[in-house]
Amino acid sequence: MTDLLSNIQVLNICKPTREAVLQDLSDAAIRAGFAKPGFYEAIIQREDAYPTGLHTPGFEIAIPHADAEWTVEPSLTIGVLKEPVIFQPMGGEGGEVQAKLVFMLTIKDPSEHLDFLKAFSSLMEDTKILVDFAESGDPAILVEKLKSKMQ
Repeated sequence: MTDLLSNIQVLNICKPTREAVLQDLSDAAIRAGFAKPGFYEAIIQREDAYPTGLHTPGFEIAIPHADAEWTVEPSLTIGVLKEPVIFQPMGGEGGEVQAKLVFMLTIKDPSEHLDFLKAFSSLMEDTKILVDFAESGDPAILVEKLKSKMQ
């Protein structure tokens, strides 16, 4: 899990659709050597089948990912969106999610995904951390909080 939290990149994105945002994030993950070519298509396919939008206080978010076969290195590519884009809600509950933060994961071990989500759930309840991160773009606040929850 430490690889995931070491391999972090943050992008400021101003795109009008979920697909355009996911394209930018996927391209960045591939360029950084975290994901294989075809990752974008795999992300879209999985997102269509298993939506990842979450209604969270302060900033609604999405946590898209693809199957492990598309991962080169575990990573977290974060999109800070100038304007929210629509994601469908995880579990199909609560209506459309106006995501302002998108946390794209590349994961080799499916148990990492569950460990990350457990730790991440504590962040989703802390509006101040999400707001501070969205305003600063500095992932250090998030990383430290996640590290403490994942140990």
